[in-house]
Amino acid sequence: MQKSGAGLFLMELTIALLFFSLAAAVCLQLFVKTHTLNGESRNAGDSHIIATSIADDYRAGNLDNKIKDGENTILYYDSNYYETDENGVIAYIAYLTCNNGTLDISVKIPDEETEYYSLSVYKYVPEVTK
Repeated sequence: MQKSGAGLFLMELTIALLFFSLAAAVCLQLFVKTHTLNGESRNAGDSHIIATSIADDYRAGNLDNKIKDGENTILYYDSNYYETDENGVIAYIAYLTCNNGTLDISVKIPDEETEYYSLSVYKYVPEVTK
């Protein structure tokens, strides 16, 4: 009697499928992790751009009509870094606090508590002597 090699072939095929399934699960987890890291990195980079833009405007004096000393101000930005109102499409929210010439900027994403970027800016205002 000759033995059939079908049983051995099926065992080998089952082991190969199991190995492929494990490799696919690991690769899928890696893709999900890189997607998450990419999103966080993009948000941090966009928040950096918005915060430095606000800081430059503050130093140039372009925000003097929006920011008062001792008050908190909220600015809304869309995904193209343009300032918008609270009824527009909001991608980022910048919280500004001004105290004695120092502006604290904190940029967050709506519906998230994560602060993606914060920056403190000092604006030198020379005293005028008479």
